Amino acid sequence: MKHAIIVAGPERSGTRLATEWCIQAGFDGVATAEARPEFGGFSQKWDNELPADEPRVVIRRSFPYHPDRKWCMIDELIKELQEVRGYDVTVMETFRHDFCVASSQAKNNYVAGVMHGLVDIAKTRAMIADSVSLTSPNYVEFEYESFIRDSGEYTFHLCYRLGLKQFTFDGDLYNGNMKHYGLR
Repeated sequence: MKHAIIVAGPERSGTRLATEWCIQAGFDGVATAEARPEFGGFSQKWDNELPADEPRVVIRRSFPYHPDRKWCMIDELIKELQEVRGYDVTVMETFRHDFCVASSQAKNNYVAGVMHGLVDIAKTRAMIADSVSLTSPNYVEFEYESFIRDSGEYTFHLCYRLGLKQFTFDGDLYNGNMKHYGLR
C-alpha cells in the first residue's frame, strides 16, 4: 500500500526537521525550498500537484503558510490522499516549546510579536486536531526537544511506531531553543 506522511505544525516548530527525517526514512519529498526557489523558501514539492503513483511521500504543511499567511484545513488534503489517490495517511504533528516557536516566529518577522505567535500556535493545534478527528488518519507526534536530545532513540521509536525499517538519522543537530531563552 502507498503511504503518505503529512508533517504539520506551526511555523518554526520543527516541520523541516521532521520532513528531513521522513526523507531519510525513504519518503519522497523536499524539506526545504528546492522544489520552487522562486517562492523564496516557502512553496513545497507537492503544493501544486499531489502525488499519484509514488509509493512513499512526505508533504510538509506549516501554519500559517508564510509568506501569504494562508490558513487551510488539512482534512481535504487527507481525504484526497486517502479516498482518491489510495494512500494510507499518517499525520505527523510537530511539537516544540511554544515560547521558542513564537519567539522564532517574531524574530523572523512571521508575526508581530511573541503573543501573536502564541495565538497562531493555538489556532494551528486546533486546526490539526479538528482535521485529524474528521478524517481518522494514523497519527504520531514529532517532538523537537526529544529528537534533539537523542535522535537515535527517537528514530528507533518512530520507526517502530510507523512500521519502518530502522536507520540512523544523518544530520547536523543543535538545540535551537537556547537562544530564545538568552542562554546562547
